[in-house]
Amino acid sequence: MPITYKQVREIPVRYNTEVLVVGGGLTGVCAAVAAAEMGEEVILVERNGRCGGNFTSSLVSTFCAYHVIEDGEDKPVSGGLAERIFTHLQNKDSVGQFIYHSSAPVVPVDGPVLIRFLDEMLMNAGVKVLFHQTASDVVMENNRVKAVLFTEKGGEYAIQCKTVIDCTGDGDVASMTGIPVLTDNPVTQFPSLVFHIGGVDFEKASKLKKPDLEKLQKQVVESGEFDLPRTDGTLSLMPRQGIVQANLGLIKIGSRPISALNSEDMSYGQIEGRRQAFMYLDFVRKHIPGYENAFICKFPITVGIRETRRMRGSYILTKDDFLAARKFNDGIACSSWPIELHREKDLVWVHLPPGEYLEVPFRCLVPEDVENLLFAGRCLSADQNAHAAVRCGPTCMSMGEAAGIGAATLSKNAGKAAKDLDGSAIRKIMRERGAHFPKDV
Repeated sequence: MPITYKQVREIPVRYNTEVLVVGGGLTGVCAAVAAAEMGEEVILVERNGRCGGNFTSSLVSTFCAYHVIEDGEDKPVSGGLAERIFTHLQNKDSVGQFIYHSSAPVVPVDGPVLIRFLDEMLMNAGVKVLFHQTASDVVMENNRVKAVLFTEKGGEYAIQCKTVIDCTGDGDVASMTGIPVLTDNPVTQFPSLVFHIGGVDFEKASKLKKPDLEKLQKQVVESGEFDLPRTDGTLSLMPRQGIVQANLGLIKIGSRPISALNSEDMSYGQIEGRRQAFMYLDFVRKHIPGYENAFICKFPITVGIRETRRMRGSYILTKDDFLAARKFNDGIACSSWPIELHREKDLVWVHLPPGEYLEVPFRCLVPEDVENLLFAGRCLSADQNAHAAVRCGPTCMSMGEAAGIGAATLSKNAGKAAKDLDGSAIRKIMRERGAHFPKDV
């Protein structure tokens, strides 16, 4: 019989704030900065010791969905805070060569420079940042979040807030309030452990194209030389000479993906991912020119998670929306990225026509029944296929910026519910802040 404990305890309120952002990934940083620039007092809480989320802690480190290819030119479809970040990286010589193996370019960027700039953005906006904290529960009053509880090494405490934005990627806070999770496909996308390889001869390595890499991987698997779990991964030359991002593996237990909501799964994933990394290192050193003296120079803090909870919002973005490259009156984020669905046996790509993009409506960030909460980023309201096209960094940055504007609006209007926010008005504010919506509806 399992043992359970029940406690009644007093939890101190350590902070009161107008806007509370939980999760310091790119989404959360943009949410916090936007809310602060709208004049609100903001606290951002992050479980790690740096911001950037998957982009920095999982070494994703590539801008996808930021550009469309139109008439042979790369044209940005994002703007606002995403553009502010990208421009800073360009000015710091921290953007690599554009990589073309999709309907939209992939742009590698320098992680440490990004991390430092995210710090600067938050400090300049006046956001209070709390690292090494994990949300553990919520205190509800009617249909509103009164406080969020956090744990740290010193114990448990509460932050009271007028509004809260869940930017955890996993919908941690939203799920604590009872907001439903979408279950159109209970099998989530399979994760990977991305790592960085050093000592690479760029002149030689740059000659390898993605189809050739896939062909090599399949050959060594078919011959029995290497038992690679995935043969459609990528090697991306980073801005710093000799460093390559390796997004190659795939982590599963049996035939199922590991769950980022289960610490035992994640513990296995960390160890298995590192085992796979050294196997791929042996493969590239033996078979790819330019990698003869390669070595693993960086492991991520955590496995790269592509999907966990997708929360139910006022609108569910669908595959049909993607196929139609749909635009919305309350569209607040753009994505030119294809559906990129990582399954056990294959990687599914569904591309948009050249120059096209999908918009994410503000309603995908808004729950029906919790009045002072928004969610943004990877936990948005979308079916699995649409989600696979809009989970990229620049799109999530725009979602975060929109959520920050929305939360600031809620904070200024006591008693107003999130579902009553005018998404088209938020779109207008985003445009005034420099966002791009090239094809207005």
